[in-house]
Amino acid sequence: MSEGRKRLIYLDIIRVFALVCVFVVHFTRQFEFYGIDCDGYKILPDHPFGVYLGSLGVSLFFLTSGASLMYVYEKKFDLVTYIKRRFFGILPMYWIAFAAATLYQFFSTRQFQNDSAPWTILLSVCGLDGYLEWYIPSFHVIGDWFLGCIILIYCLFPLLRIGIIKKPRLTIGLSLVIYVLGGIFFRSAMPADALFLLRVPEILFGMCFVYYFGKVKPYAAAIAAGFLIFCAVGHFTQVPTIWLAPPVGAAVFTVLAFCSEWLGRSLAVVDFSKMISKYCYAIFLTHHMVIVEVFRRFQDYVRPMSVAEVWLLFFVCILVTAVLSGALYHVNVHFCNGLKKIPGKEKP
Repeated sequence: MSEGRKRLIYLDIIRVFALVCVFVVHFTRQFEFYGIDCDGYKILPDHPFGVYLGSLGVSLFFLTSGASLMYVYEKKFDLVTYIKRRFFGILPMYWIAFAAATLYQFFSTRQFQNDSAPWTILLSVCGLDGYLEWYIPSFHVIGDWFLGCIILIYCLFPLLRIGIIKKPRLTIGLSLVIYVLGGIFFRSAMPADALFLLRVPEILFGMCFVYYFGKVKPYAAAIAAGFLIFCAVGHFTQVPTIWLAPPVGAAVFTVLAFCSEWLGRSLAVVDFSKMISKYCYAIFLTHHMVIVEVFRRFQDYVRPMSVAEVWLLFFVCILVTAVLSGALYHVNVHFCNGLKKIPGKEKP
């Protein structure tokens, strides 16, 4: 958030919910990958409201990203400042995590085998290696398609901001046309829900929420809750993610924003949400690899795992992720401070 502006607690709360969704999904999938029997027990259901839990979390991240950007830049926008903030907010921490993950893999496997073309290291430098992995083998080791997708959307934001402020109907209408046509006709190795142009409506929803509304009316929350109940009992799991995740995500966003008016009265909830939001990006970069490495120690697990053991393993993953994310965050702070001093360094 920009300095001097009141922090939007509901965005922190929604961001925490989204992070939980993604973390739990990556945790749950490892049981299936390693064939560990836990008697079908799951921390959270795979398809709440008919949409895949991970896809719901991703949708909420797009929605909160649009809302956060619009809140910061709705009144004043300087392109150079925006680019600098996006650069320092994304790439340096990714570079540190990428380097650490690459070195860890090398020392843990005692070999470095990658037949990718040397030039593809540039995709890693730009944070696009995971996004383009469907098409171009690269040195991708950390993060996933979401990172590259949100970077490309950040590149679009200056235009989206102008559109929402000056031509909102045209901007929203054009984005919906692209969304519908893309959802129908886009066929590629990349899933349709990963194509950044098709996630623009979620970004615009968040932007419009902040710029034109800012608060959820009770009737809007009731409509959103009714839609979620309909989706929960309707068994829409076969509906493609690109069609179901955005509306469900928008409905969950609306309900959580409404409930946050009461949740935000708890100092404990506010402080916890702020803390998780602070480390959210670091957690995003570290959690998946942590979960994979923790589960690798259980790949020969032969007996069924009890519910208590599932939760213990879950908390181990949380603990290790928390430690590494905290370290990554603070190393990045020092690294960025060093980078910022380079251009202004005086010659002796």
